[in-house]
Amino acid sequence: MCTADLQPSNDIPRRPHGATVEPIAHSQDARIRAAMVAIVGERGYGPTTVEHVIRRAAVSRKTFYDLYASLADCFLGSFEAELAAWTHEIAAGYSAAKATEAEADPTEARVRAGLLALLDQVRNDPAGARLLLVEALACNPQGIRRVSDLVEELRELVNDALADERGEPQVPAVASLCLAAGIIELVANRAINENAEPLLELADLVDPLVSWVLSYRSTAARIGLAQAQALPSLSEPLWAKTTATTAAAGDELVASIRSPNDSRARIIATVIEIAGADGYAALSVNRIVESAHVSQRTFRRHFATAHDAFVAATFAGGEQTLTHCMPAVMAAPEWDLSVVAGLVAQTRFFAARPSLARFAFISLFGAGADVLKLRRMQLELWASALQPGFRKSAKPPHLIVAEAIGGGIFRAMHHCCVRHGPERLADLGPGLAHFALTPFIGAEAAAHTVRRYLATV
Repeated sequence: MCTADLQPSNDIPRRPHGATVEPIAHSQDARIRAAMVAIVGERGYGPTTVEHVIRRAAVSRKTFYDLYASLADCFLGSFEAELAAWTHEIAAGYSAAKATEAEADPTEARVRAGLLALLDQVRNDPAGARLLLVEALACNPQGIRRVSDLVEELRELVNDALADERGEPQVPAVASLCLAAGIIELVANRAINENAEPLLELADLVDPLVSWVLSYRSTAARIGLAQAQALPSLSEPLWAKTTATTAAAGDELVASIRSPNDSRARIIATVIEIAGADGYAALSVNRIVESAHVSQRTFRRHFATAHDAFVAATFAGGEQTLTHCMPAVMAAPEWDLSVVAGLVAQTRFFAARPSLARFAFISLFGAGADVLKLRRMQLELWASALQPGFRKSAKPPHLIVAEAIGGGIFRAMHHCCVRHGPERLADLGPGLAHFALTPFIGAEAAAHTVRRYLATV
């Protein structure tokens, strides 16, 4: 434990002399919330304890528990206060810029205003950025849901910025979700750093980010993509048939792993089932061995801790995903079709395996820095699949776009799992493919490519 974390902060307001009970409680609450934001911004939610918070806030343990039932309750209270402040500041900055816009392209002015308002808030409150966009996902289901609500709020801002003169959307619904998610991912990736410099660097990338967002503006592409998703390949009867077939065959990772002769694989399957259903915090060696029907000795032969088993399950799930999706990618005759093939295959794969989907897109956020590093490796793999697009494009986007696309796709799938359930992931596939291709070949060409692929499967 770092002793610096336990020292009272001189920057947090102290109790005013002679104050009445209600103002005193308000002051104490403000100090506790400020301490929570500061400490989580420094060390993350997982290692933070009530002791850290009360020492930094200079309040007693009794005072803390008079105001909050638990550390998670305090975190969520701090989250709500931060979110309210962020929403107010971003909305105010965006509205002020909209009211004074004089550019020839009002849509571009609105997009720029929205990005600048967000990045100004990030610059002013980097600890808040980490708490809202990263650490809340490691708190509990309520925190995860509130991050999803934040994505929806930013999505509404994206839709407003990209609306035509009649207020109608100019981008497909999945694209607006992915744009909001991608912007959040860019900020979140940099909020984890120990210093604020990477966050500040985003302010220098406003121009390429504006160009990226504007590349999706196309009513024709929105209509064309909607028509593509109505093709027989995504009709209800076919998807119902696909789901039934998969259910009959069983989840390969779980079914094959249930072999009594492979105890390690059974343990991994059990970890996926437990964490997928109840989250990373629900894992314990006792629960795993009981559910997997193995002894403690057998478990210890393969893994030292429940966390080690979770990491192994992360690798196993990734390997199975690649094994399932790569044949579709390799069979595609062209790069743009391979992108569509991969994303359609991946979303259908996870939709048929809800436990694995929740494990891969939700549970990992609570598992610590080493698992988040594995997630970043996965996103880098997705970004590498876009590299041919930079060579193919007559006017390639900035390199940061690949990071934004990979992060946007991941967070959009996370968002779908949280709000609608993993079974709906298959509905995202065509839209995710359009989102990935648009900056390289244009919105209308991307919609056409999606339609070409779906007409053949």
